[in-house]
Amino acid sequence: MPGRSHLVVVVVVALLSSVMVGCPATPEKMVEDLGDPQTLVQEKARVALKEMGADAIPYLMVGLETEASRENAKNLLIGVGDASFYPAVTKIEEVCGGAEVDEGIIDALIDVVEETATPAEVLDTYIDFTNDKRCAETKMLELLKRLEPVKDDVTVDPGENLRYVPVRMAYQANPDLPNSRALARICLYDKELGDKVADMNRDKDEAIYWAQWRMHDPLIRANLCVYLNEDIWGAYHDNFIPEILKEEMKADKEDPIAQMGLFASKWRKRADRKAIEPLPIAHQGLKEYYANNEHYDDEACQVYTALEDMAVPVRAALEDKKRKKEIEQLDADLALLKVDKDAACQ
Repeated sequence: MPGRSHLVVVVVVALLSSVMVGCPATPEKMVEDLGDPQTLVQEKARVALKEMGADAIPYLMVGLETEASRENAKNLLIGVGDASFYPAVTKIEEVCGGAEVDEGIIDALIDVVEETATPAEVLDTYIDFTNDKRCAETKMLELLKRLEPVKDDVTVDPGENLRYVPVRMAYQANPDLPNSRALARICLYDKELGDKVADMNRDKDEAIYWAQWRMHDPLIRANLCVYLNEDIWGAYHDNFIPEILKEEMKADKEDPIAQMGLFASKWRKRADRKAIEPLPIAHQGLKEYYANNEHYDDEACQVYTALEDMAVPVRAALEDKKRKKEIEQLDADLALLKVDKDAACQ
């Protein structure tokens, strides 16, 4: 009898094994196999998941959470195409909302977004992330800054860096406060980009340029003032900047946003002590503003840095006129600004 019992067990095990071999693996098991140390097991899982197409996306998103399967899962998501874009954005929000943020997962998801989204979608996603999803916003900003134009766009000179194309399109389509704030922030992060966007607005989007001056927002005003070059100041048929500043000063002489505009423009008319007066007023007013109003985490840093940048042509104009006393006062004001800027930029 013992021999017969042993034979029955062997037969049952064999039957179960044959049944298990015949059963197709679940999507969860296939995703797990993407991280298997055996190459053949990985390849079998890749082929099966690829055949599932978009239906595999939710399972592949889970696969990104395991380092061993992450690269395979990412490449499969990219292979699915644009259907992976919105799930990837949703997953970024999920990961960023957790107690601990896994940068490896975020980086993989950003790669998926880069390969499956249009520039306009990347820009819209960046704008959506600017409020409360800090880690995702930073990554989307990095992606936006390295965007290249569509390869088959025959209107684009391949020798030019045209990362600003989606930015200009957004300015043109959406001259509203939230978008303009987000876009101003991009330009303050990337000086080359900001300079090109300013020129594009000067040449083709004058109405929007003046609308942004009238938005009376510290971040937007800082961006406009940094890139207030001589072409912008003198090439318009109608330069509304003095008129806008006059209206703002009439409403409030201590208005730091108006004072920024004065600091960026007053020296162009006369390089005397009045050219430096707006800086400490703008500095102190902005310090109070950021102590009492909601803003981007890095906004005070960006605006204070912009004030420092605005001082460069002011100082040069004073040196040209040999205004020694005013230069000393400007340097003293900049030293005080630097203290607050360094604290804000930590």
